[in-house]
Amino acid sequence: MKHQKFLTCKQSTGGGFFVDIAKRITLLVMAGLMLWGGIIAIVPSQPVTAANYYEEQIAKLQNEINGYNERAKALAQQADSLLNAVALLQNQQNALQAEIDLNKAKIDSLSSEIAANETKLLEQGLVLGDTLVDMHLDKQTTPLEILASSRNLSDYVDKQAQQATVKEQISLSIHKINELKKILQEEKTTVEGLLKDQEYRYSQLASMKQEQQNLLDATQGQEATYKKLVEKNSKEIERLRAEQVRINQTSTGGGTIVAGDPNRGGYPTYLYNARKDSLIDPWGMYNRECVSYAAWKVHQAYGNMPYWGGIGNANQWDDNAVRIGIPYGTTPKPKSVAVWNAGRWGHVAWVESVNADGTFNISEFNRNGDGEYYERRGVSANSADVYIYFGEWRR
Repeated sequence: MKHQKFLTCKQSTGGGFFVDIAKRITLLVMAGLMLWGGIIAIVPSQPVTAANYYEEQIAKLQNEINGYNERAKALAQQADSLLNAVALLQNQQNALQAEIDLNKAKIDSLSSEIAANETKLLEQGLVLGDTLVDMHLDKQTTPLEILASSRNLSDYVDKQAQQATVKEQISLSIHKINELKKILQEEKTTVEGLLKDQEYRYSQLASMKQEQQNLLDATQGQEATYKKLVEKNSKEIERLRAEQVRINQTSTGGGTIVAGDPNRGGYPTYLYNARKDSLIDPWGMYNRECVSYAAWKVHQAYGNMPYWGGIGNANQWDDNAVRIGIPYGTTPKPKSVAVWNAGRWGHVAWVESVNADGTFNISEFNRNGDGEYYERRGVSANSADVYIYFGEWRR
């Protein structure tokens, strides 16, 4: 996986063991020549410490962001599960509450029926009492007196039967009312027991729901904390990258940026129109990187750009030149490639021309890590680590 680093002028894969061997051999050979008054050895400088610091810090912050995002994602999933659990418990509570309300209404209805029957019972009791009083008064009267007061014998018999019937009917009514009252009371007791059980279950559901809600609140709180950490790290990465750009601009010789060629030095349109680092060019370089542009310029000028796929990062170009015998030096020349080894990937640029004061003018890609074309004037000659002279190479 590719990472955006300081001076992100890279190609598809890393360097190799033979590059280090080539450097060591070159140093030994050049040192020997110096003892005999020969040429001065060209030793590519070490990566800038500050650049490495920024790379490491950004990588560390990005790793933390990845971790925070993973935890936030897991917490979000947990929150969804807890939210579903709370909703389920709420639905159960609502259903149970409906049953409780129904049973409370039933108890109220039964209580009303029981009260109505008690009223009836009282009324029937009063009627029975009056009847018994009447019957008692009748008993105070002798049968002869009753008979004497009756129109005939049949009337006498009817009076006696009527009193007995009324007494029997009232007694039966009182019995029925008492039986109904007993049934209603038993039903009320049963419903009250059910209501008590339902209210207990409701309190249990409420407790479970509150527990789940507390977990949900805590989970969402942690998720929010991780999101804040991601935001904090992202801002810090932005600050570091801005500082990287500043160092990039100062460590690659400075100079003045100018409008430059609207055709971007002739860089192939299909490579430019594609998203940065989404294509690999004919020389094994990622598109819209400084190395891809420099490879194109070498091909355009000389037609002898080697395929450096796998070992084409900017800070590997000087090693590659040593390995296959491409001439290089410390003096900028028109149509040469300037190499800066600073940072993890380094940077390369095409030398357009050299000025009378020793500075030089360049065209380049991805100076600010944005995959865009730039031109600079008055770049310091001693800022680059080495210049590769592809035009002097004879294979």
